[in-house]
Amino acid sequence: MDESAQPEVLTEMRGAVKLITLNRPERGNAFNLPLRLRLHEVLRELQQDQSVRAVVLTGAGKHFCTGADLGRDAALAPADFRENARRYDWIAEFQRVPVPVIAAMEGYTAGAGMALALSCDVRVMAEDGHLFPAFTQRGIAPDNGVGWMLARMVGPGQAMRWLLDASRIPAEEARSTLLVQELVAPGTALERAMEMAQRWASGPTVAFHATKRQVWQALDYRLEDALRFEQDARFLVYQTADQLEGRRAFREKRDPQFKGG
Repeated sequence: MDESAQPEVLTEMRGAVKLITLNRPERGNAFNLPLRLRLHEVLRELQQDQSVRAVVLTGAGKHFCTGADLGRDAALAPADFRENARRYDWIAEFQRVPVPVIAAMEGYTAGAGMALALSCDVRVMAEDGHLFPAFTQRGIAPDNGVGWMLARMVGPGQAMRWLLDASRIPAEEARSTLLVQELVAPGTALERAMEMAQRWASGPTVAFHATKRQVWQALDYRLEDALRFEQDARFLVYQTADQLEGRRAFREKRDPQFKGG
């Protein structure tokens, strides 16, 4: 069946656990606008659905999420880019889901996919998986709150190193910095995440909600404010020659030659 005929996001209730699956496996579950809008709708629904006691987020196929679909964003005119960037605000909706949210990560978790994983409360990752904050390698600035979350979760120095290097982060390194809470055998991340979710689904929902609010608010700065700053930064970067070179190099499967402009 043609990929376009498939829903971009699948949802399924397993007992009191809502399983959410990003469903663009042919594209590594890369973000396009329909996927983002549907996921936003699902998150809003979760804030009102009292039958859901825990949530697991995963990706179909080999990868959790390989980031944004650069082919689509490359077609945006600069005037449209800022309006498109405003739609990233929805990433903060993960924090408003009143029940535990667990990311089950296989393969690559890259770019905007990192934002999804970091927005979850707990992360379970396959031992052969990788994080990949590839933004600067493409000549663009971090988006979807990745810089905000990394700085608070692993410290500004480690966050800066990862974001400037734009290199692949092995699962063991992600675990050693406590960015990932548990490593499991390849192919078992979803199974383990569901075990955790089923256990927490039987727990004290109101207390869990209060716990979530306390932990996220402890980060002391509103994500929405960080997203405003990101939009300005990305709008500026989007107009640079280096950004165009980064995208061109990606399409041509070569290393980018940045000129600093």
